Amino acid sequence: MSLASVTRIASLALALVASIAAITPVLAAQETVAITAEDRPLDADFAEVFRVGVTEGESWEMFGSVHSVGFDEHGNLYVFDGGGDPLGASLRIVVTDSTGAFVREFGSAGEGPGEFAMPTGYALMRDGTTIVADMGHRAYQVLDAEGRFVRMARPVLGRGGVSLLTPILPTPEAVRSSPGTLAPRAPWARGAGQG
Repeated sequence: MSLASVTRIASLALALVASIAAITPVLAAQETVAITAEDRPLDADFAEVFRVGVTEGESWEMFGSVHSVGFDEHGNLYVFDGGGDPLGASLRIVVTDSTGAFVREFGSAGEGPGEFAMPTGYALMRDGTTIVADMGHRAYQVLDAEGRFVRMARPVLGRGGVSLLTPILPTPEAVRSSPGTLAPRAPWARGAGQG
C-alpha cells in the first residue's frame, strides 16, 4: 500500500470520527446537590390486610415451609406448604377465605394421582385450578378448585421440549405463583380457565 493510499484512508477515518463527534451531543457533568439535613429512619406503619398461620394451633394453620402463595378470583388464599420437607414431597395446599378462615386442604406425598413426589413449581389460576410441576412423577398435575385430581400432563422432553425445571411462565389467567406461572399454550391448560 502506498503512502498516498494510507494518507487518504487516514483522512477519511478522521473525517468520519469528526462527523460522529459533531452528531453526538456533549453531556453535561453530573449535578452536585447539597444535602441540608441528616438521614433519619422512616417508621413503617402498615395496616394489616391479611394474616394466616400460627406457631401453635390447629394442624392446618401451622406451616413448615411455605413455597408460594396465591389468591383466586374469590379472594381465597392458597398456601403451598412443604411442611418442612426440604424436597417438598409433603406438599399440601391450604385454602383460607378472605378472612383467614379455613376452607379446605388438599395434596400429600405419594405416588398416585394428586399426590406429589417432588414438586418444583406451582401455579394458581383465577378459578382456583392448581398446577403443580412434579419431578417425581415427571409431569404437571392439574387439580380443580376443590383439590380433586383432573389430569397429569407429561412434558415433551428433548430438543425444543419443556423441562420440569423450567419456570411455569405467566399468562393473564394465572394469578400468582413461584417460581413462575402457567405457560400460555400449555396443553394441560385447555379448559382450565382459558378460552
